[in-house]
Amino acid sequence: MKELLLSEKWRPKKFEDVILLPRIQKIFEDGIKKNVILYGHYGTGKTTLARILIGRYSKDKAFLEINSSFYTSIDVLRTKIDDFCSKVYMGLDLDYMIDQDSMKYVFLDEFERISPAYQEALKAFIEHYSSRVRFILCTNHIEKASSELLSRFSVINFDCQTPEEEKWIKTEFYKKI
Repeated sequence: MKELLLSEKWRPKKFEDVILLPRIQKIFEDGIKKNVILYGHYGTGKTTLARILIGRYSKDKAFLEINSSFYTSIDVLRTKIDDFCSKVYMGLDLDYMIDQDSMKYVFLDEFERISPAYQEALKAFIEHYSSRVRFILCTNHIEKASSELLSRFSVINFDCQTPEEEKWIKTEFYKKI
C-alpha cells in the first residue's frame, strides 16, 4: 500500500471539510463560475480547495493540474495545457454545449514560478478558451503576477483581513482538533 505524508493523508477531500473563512466559502459554494487566483500564506487551504473544486478526489470533472514550480517554461503552455484545452471530449462541440458540469479545469499551483514569457502568453490563452475552460491559479506571492494577468481573474485573498476573521479561523481549527 502506498504511504502518504500525514499532510496528504489528512487533507480534506470534500468542500464541507475544508475550514474556510465565510467570505471565501460563500464565493465557492456553487462551484467555480470564473477564473480565479487564490493567494495567501502557506497552509491556508488554497491548494486543497482548488483540488476539491476541480474534482481531483471525486474524479467527476475533466481537469489538468500542473505544479508550476517544476514546470516553469512556456513550452508547458504550448504543449500540455493547449493539448488539454483544445481536445473535445465525449463527442460534444464544447463551444455550443458547455455548462458547469462539462467545463474543463486547469489548475496551476505555485504559478508565481512561471516565466515572464509564460505569463504573457497565458493572458491571450485564457481569453481564447474562456467559454469552455476555467483556470485556477494558486500562489503565496501575488506580487509576482503581472497586473495584466491579474485583470483576467477574480483574485481571492486567503489571509485573515480582520481580527474577527483571525479569531473565527482559530476557533474553527480548535473545534476540528
